Amino acid sequence: MRVQRGQLSLEYLLLLLAVFAVFSFLVPLLTKVYNVALFGLDSANAKQFTQSIASAVDEMRFLSDGSAKSIVAKPFTSWVVSSNGKGFTVTVKSEPLAAEKQFVVALPNKLDLQELSFQGSMLFLVKKSGGTVLIEYN
Repeated sequence: MRVQRGQLSLEYLLLLLAVFAVFSFLVPLLTKVYNVALFGLDSANAKQFTQSIASAVDEMRFLSDGSAKSIVAKPFTSWVVSSNGKGFTVTVKSEPLAAEKQFVVALPNKLDLQELSFQGSMLFLVKKSGGTVLIEYN
């Protein structure tokens, strides 16, 4: 029994089509898993960042004027940083998941910080000037 070349090409084409069909079902699932993992990592990163800011503000209260400490935020997704009264808030937003998570930390003194939305690295400077603790960003 001899297999013709045309039939062999058709069998390989069917096999290739089956492989592409499997990948077409896996890609959306893997994309969702990737976005969930990224959001989880970014949430843990934001929690650690808010704790670092609170620690730096508390530390600056006991240091002299001119003291400063820099903290770098490196989000994977979009972050919104704001302060309301004696609270410092970081909101992590994921557009593909349509989800957000907020991290709030209480601070010992009132901060005036405008709401800032950013992606990518951002440098925050916690410093003491004129007896008050300030947070600046670049």
